[in-house]
Amino acid sequence: MIGGTRRTSRQTIRDQAGVWVQRRQSGKSSESAERRFREWLSEDPRNVHEYERLAAVWSSPDVWSALQIKEMNRGVASRRRALTLGGGGIALAVSALLVVGFMRPAPIHVETFSTAPGEVRRLELPDGSSLTLSGRTQVSVTISKRTRMVDIIGGEALFAVSHDGRPFVVTAGPLRATVLGTRFNIDRSSESADLAVLDGSVRAEAGGDTRILEANQTVRAATNGLFALDVSVDAQTAWTQGRIDAANTNVGALMTELSRFTRKPVVVVDESLAAKSVAGHFDVDDAEATMRLVAELHQLTVVETETAFVLSIANNGLK
Repeated sequence: MIGGTRRTSRQTIRDQAGVWVQRRQSGKSSESAERRFREWLSEDPRNVHEYERLAAVWSSPDVWSALQIKEMNRGVASRRRALTLGGGGIALAVSALLVVGFMRPAPIHVETFSTAPGEVRRLELPDGSSLTLSGRTQVSVTISKRTRMVDIIGGEALFAVSHDGRPFVVTAGPLRATVLGTRFNIDRSSESADLAVLDGSVRAEAGGDTRILEANQTVRAATNGLFALDVSVDAQTAWTQGRIDAANTNVGALMTELSRFTRKPVVVVDESLAAKSVAGHFDVDDAEATMRLVAELHQLTVVETETAFVLSIANNGLK
């Protein structure tokens, strides 16, 4: 009886982990879902182990081969098709790997990093790659014998990836970027992610679209596909030099980026105000002074509440 309960418990954890892998790999995980995910991880150390095991396996180039062998008679045609099978599909991939002998015990390095508002932090990974995190950024890093994975839970990061033969996969909302060795920047918002390649090449996937980006190319990933960005790579990475370079942007986007460097998030309450065009070079070393300068230039009021800086059109009744 005890043994049967233990087996059921392990299977339940595996199924739950499979669902979380599916949700987070699909790019449809919301901020509230991410909170629930972190709570689920904290409930049981086995949850962490099983999730990272399945996530690492699913990114392995051997998974598709294993699924083809195991599911030949079921007509599974692609990884995406298998992913729609949910936790059971991912568990099936693990079983297939066991059957064909791909799965061997391998040490996994798992760690989560985050930065405070205004903090810029450089990380050296065990594989020789490096990450530079912008303010208010959180990433999860998983490195196994076969794969290297980083999930940008929120914020922006600059990557310099070492070439060691293992794929390096970065997920950020709807975006999935795969490289072997290159430098690139990813800026994740709640609904999209912007990718800028500094050198080398990156395979970007989102919403059914796939593109190979070369040096000095940028793209925006959304749930409905990939779209070219009219923004230079230098502008995308200016935050690493202590500034924001805004050319083709608006007040809302500028304040979202400034929020990574202010004590509290900056909220623009009016959609028409958020859509106002803005251009220039903005200092982030004193982001709150920059925010107030932009507000003054656009005749806006700034109200500091307990949780945010609220920008609104002057004389709209906010006090």
